[in-house]
Amino acid sequence: MHLAKIQSDREYKKGFEESKTKYHVSKDTMDVIHAKKAQDMISDLGYKQQFHHYTMPPDAVSFALARNRNDLLSDNIYKADLEWLRGMGWVPVGSLDIETAKHASKILSEIQYRQPVQKVAFTAVPDSMELELAKANTLQMNNKLYRAEGEDMKHNFNLPADAPEFIQSRVNAINISKNCYKLGWEETKKKGYDMRVDAIPIKVAKASRDIASDYKYKQAHIAARGQCVGLKSLQDDPKLVWSMHVAKMQSDREYKKAFEGSKTKYNLPKDMMDVTHAKKAQDMISDLGYKQQFHHYTMPPDAVSFALARNRNDLLSDTVYKADMEWICGTGWVPIGSLDVETAKQASKILSERKYRQPVQNIPFTAVADSMEMELAKANALQMNVKLYHAGAEEVKHKYNLPSDVPQFIQSRVNAINLSDVSIVIYKSFRVHCSHVMVLCELNVVML
Repeated sequence: MHLAKIQSDREYKKGFEESKTKYHVSKDTMDVIHAKKAQDMISDLGYKQQFHHYTMPPDAVSFALARNRNDLLSDNIYKADLEWLRGMGWVPVGSLDIETAKHASKILSEIQYRQPVQKVAFTAVPDSMELELAKANTLQMNNKLYRAEGEDMKHNFNLPADAPEFIQSRVNAINISKNCYKLGWEETKKKGYDMRVDAIPIKVAKASRDIASDYKYKQAHIAARGQCVGLKSLQDDPKLVWSMHVAKMQSDREYKKAFEGSKTKYNLPKDMMDVTHAKKAQDMISDLGYKQQFHHYTMPPDAVSFALARNRNDLLSDTVYKADMEWICGTGWVPIGSLDVETAKQASKILSERKYRQPVQNIPFTAVADSMEMELAKANALQMNVKLYHAGAEEVKHKYNLPSDVPQFIQSRVNAINLSDVSIVIYKSFRVHCSHVMVLCELNVVML
């Protein structure tokens, strides 16, 4: 366990991890004192004191010094030399990251790592034993050439025109054909149909149309509409007068007509108590007669009361109060050397992985070419090389000679003929031909 703790990276960094975020600084250090003074200078508390108003010539030394100081503190003048840099592109050619990426791409490049096949010097002998054997194997294993003769024989057959099967197929085609089935109907349609105008079905259809016609049904009513002879006015008909009277009695509009005409009319005496109270309340609330304008008078500009009022107005003015702080608005502050910046720098140095670990390339090391480890590694690489392991077998694999009269070769040819699709087709065609001959013989016997 003690050895494991010594070798443990976690135990090794445990104390560092606990203390890396703890930073102690004494209160009387120079940086802390400077930071406090800078904070007091920046703070607005106790900074503003109203000065008296006075005038000075434009070429006064203090005025020129103040103008120069104002230019130094101006944010626009401070940032003027950086305006031309805004938006300019930066090409990081030659930087550390770019060079590192280029070096890494060269190391990881597959093109530079592997040797292209086209650069390997190799020339094949066209009449070598391997190429001749490969050509012969290709011709033997070609399925198209193997089946060429069978494909030529497959579709070549002869059938006499008066064969019973051929005649039966024609009869079946006629029975199944839709055109032959509709031939009589098509010929009948071509002849046409003749019907006279005074035929009974035509007359029945016309009569039925007149009976079902809505126009014929309303024709007499439309012709008589508007020819009705009656009274000259509505007042002459007592029924119509009574209907109008009933309609007025039932009308909601006539019922509310008087109410609608009188609902906005309201009469109230002027000497009523409520009206009198309302008038007095309106006079009390109204602004008219409440304010009294003061008389207008003039005052010399150097009057004491006028100067006191102007000074009082300046003291109460928020614009004058904040005038000396306007030049601070937008002023940039670079916190170089402040407590937080120095703390961050010290913490970055402590947490820097580059400074914490020693780079491997800085360790001096030189490998001995003929050392025991190197020789053993080379021997193991040669023993574990699969390409060298299979090299002898690959050379022997495709080099063999078989005489054409070997029993196994003759037996394979016979088996190929028996299993060939061409032989099966020939056998089936022979059986079909024999069956046709037998059918013809039976037909001849029956006819005889």
